Amino acid sequence: MDVLVLTGYDDAFAEIGDVTTPSKKAYAERHGYKFECVRDYPTDVHPSWHKIKMLQDRVDHFDAIFWMDADSVVTNPDAPVVMGTTILTASQDWCAPPDERPEDAKGINFGNFILRNTPDTHRWLAMVAQHTQFANRTTCCWEQDSVILNMRKDPWFNSQVTRLRRRALNAVHPDCEIPSIKAPDPWQLGDFLIHLTNVSDRPGKARYYATL
Repeated sequence: MDVLVLTGYDDAFAEIGDVTTPSKKAYAERHGYKFECVRDYPTDVHPSWHKIKMLQDRVDHFDAIFWMDADSVVTNPDAPVVMGTTILTASQDWCAPPDERPEDAKGINFGNFILRNTPDTHRWLAMVAQHTQFANRTTCCWEQDSVILNMRKDPWFNSQVTRLRRRALNAVHPDCEIPSIKAPDPWQLGDFLIHLTNVSDRPGKARYYATL
């Protein structure tokens, strides 16, 4: 299978991205995948929203794209990674209720995921891209909120999402929290990656986990 491991970040995120990117490149090389780190970002949309265009521009050239956010570090490159038969494979979001089963998840994390190249992938991505009200928001979660909106409104779109348990592709730091919600099932040694979202001192934590 021809897979592209894709990541990217703008100059404002370089202090973190420069530290985390080698783990992704090493993962790609270990498994015989292509690797690309995008550093040229437009300024008219939020960097996270630009992810959609990057996927649209590249998906025709590969069987699948494995996207990993710049604040994620691969901590176990030999951990098995499941790819569903749908267009998108992603973990339920870290802040989902503790008792929510992955297959019942009403939302997913769009920070680390696998996008399959199918005859309908461009249709699926176009549905994400159409909700431009999220493109320049000052708060999270931009493209992820568009994906979740489509999941909740369109049965076909929703049927093309394979949901994994939260730590499969989105294990977060034990300190990860937003008001009134703390991660119910954070990263553990042996997990494939750690996603350093919603934590303090991300550069310092990135340096620590990049050395594991």
